[in-house]
Amino acid sequence: MKNKILLLLTLLFKQTLFTYACGDYELTLKQITDYSSQITKAKVVDKSCFYNKSRTFIYTKYSLEVITVFKGSNSQKIDIVEEGGLMDDLIVTSSASRNLEVGEEGYFFLSVNTNHQYTLATSSQSYFAINNNLQTASNGFLNYSIIDYNFEKQIEKMVGSIAIKIKTVDSKIHNQNKVAQGLPLVTNISPKTITAGTESLLTISGSGFGNGSDGIVYFTNSDDGGATLVSAFKSNIQSWTDNKIVVKVPSQAGTGSICVSKAGSQSYSTQILTVTYARSSVATTNNINYESNLVNESQVGGYLISLNTKFEAKTEAKNSFLNALENWRCNSLVNFTLTSATTLDVKENDNVNVIRFASPSELKPGVLGITYNFFVSCADSYWYVKGFDMIFLDSLIWNFDTTQINSNTYDFLSVVTHELGHAHQLSHVIDKDNLMHFSIRKAESKRVIDANSLACADVVLQDAIKSNICGPKSMQLLSSNICDDVFFTFYELQKPQLLPNPVNDVLNINFFLPNDAIGTLQIFDMIGQLVAEPINGKMLLGKNSVQVSISNSNFINGIYFVKLVALNKTFVSKLVVGN
Repeated sequence: MKNKILLLLTLLFKQTLFTYACGDYELTLKQITDYSSQITKAKVVDKSCFYNKSRTFIYTKYSLEVITVFKGSNSQKIDIVEEGGLMDDLIVTSSASRNLEVGEEGYFFLSVNTNHQYTLATSSQSYFAINNNLQTASNGFLNYSIIDYNFEKQIEKMVGSIAIKIKTVDSKIHNQNKVAQGLPLVTNISPKTITAGTESLLTISGSGFGNGSDGIVYFTNSDDGGATLVSAFKSNIQSWTDNKIVVKVPSQAGTGSICVSKAGSQSYSTQILTVTYARSSVATTNNINYESNLVNESQVGGYLISLNTKFEAKTEAKNSFLNALENWRCNSLVNFTLTSATTLDVKENDNVNVIRFASPSELKPGVLGITYNFFVSCADSYWYVKGFDMIFLDSLIWNFDTTQINSNTYDFLSVVTHELGHAHQLSHVIDKDNLMHFSIRKAESKRVIDANSLACADVVLQDAIKSNICGPKSMQLLSSNICDDVFFTFYELQKPQLLPNPVNDVLNINFFLPNDAIGTLQIFDMIGQLVAEPINGKMLLGKNSVQVSISNSNFINGIYFVKLVALNKTFVSKLVVGN
């Protein structure tokens, strides 16, 4: 079949594609207001996607019907453009964008981008979703009452002028858990604790659910801490009767109440569903969720990672990334291996997994970091990670201290560890003690991979080592002995380490393999004659250490060359025998 490419740029969306927002830090309402040139209450009435000129990226245009203007133009309609969308067989999503659905209503804080288009002024925090049941407007961090226009009065105070009404609307407010004939009522959920994105089934009991033809099950959205709800696809519904619903829990579901909607009337569970971890998934245009999979994309065991040269030059940032990488590799044994640095400084599906700092103005205010995941489908039901990129805010607000965190800084090691969780295909949760909680605050440290996050990674990696139905071979997990020596923790096959050099007695030859291999390790003299062949055959993944006795008759004082051939690479190192 025709390859379908899904670029997933760690993201935030309602149940439409696949997403997890990440690396957000909280902004005040004043900060959001100050960043905005246009502030309006509006309703989404249309959305469409388009390519950039080079057809290497996709954007979504949302058409808004304006209800109230607090600042800026008094136009009745406004179009805003956000990164991400679907065109042909390509999907692009970004954590810096808010995926909106037609019919949504809220408060939009906008600015103008370099192409003279309206866009959300900051991160997804620039959209305050209206919840008519709770009578609130929320962006995930900030929650305001909309009773008696309380929130609107706050905006007017910030702006310094009275809002202008453009359109009169009749906002329907549904009574939550109203007991009446024909209206839904949730009385019980089972189990109370569950995992998301793992095919786990939730049973919802109650009455008035109908037959499901006009019904929707909503979960608390983990990507914004519950500011919005995320719906389960019809394909997630296993059964639906008037008094019982069985549904698969989608990967965006977070800890919180369950909502059942029928013909616009809604009922929330009084019981809280606790989601311990969430595995990422992808969704196709036919609204079916599929698990995202890790594979042996590099053909040497898993995935090769390149630090951008500017990122590599910042020693503190580089060391923090390597520490986070070692932490994950030594705990989950995922085959992520650092290779040579790159000058690439773009977010594209270019077969290079780049770690870099953002260019000026590339990240909106409120965003610390983004992980870009690239997915390919080689069959209708099998999707795997083609690659991933990570970008981080280039700022003085980072803490690189390994012992303490200044109260005015964000811990870089914690954020990197979180982003590597997304590369493992872990989605967000709503749990401040969990590494994959959707946000981080100043002076907060989350450097330890908690048990729930590690359990989720294990589920993903157990699938990763199974035989694939198509595409690249299965991932080969690392051996635990890679953690015995820091030198061998991060790198792909490189020149062997010769210790000591010069040598008089016993030579130790050390090298790391990211995969099992068939090859040779040989020592030649100055005229090219083979003096010793310590290895000719199978070499094992991980650290390899070979000892060679130099005191035997084959060696005299002078220059020799150690040659390693494996995994389609050849390395030659100079060896000095004698003083």
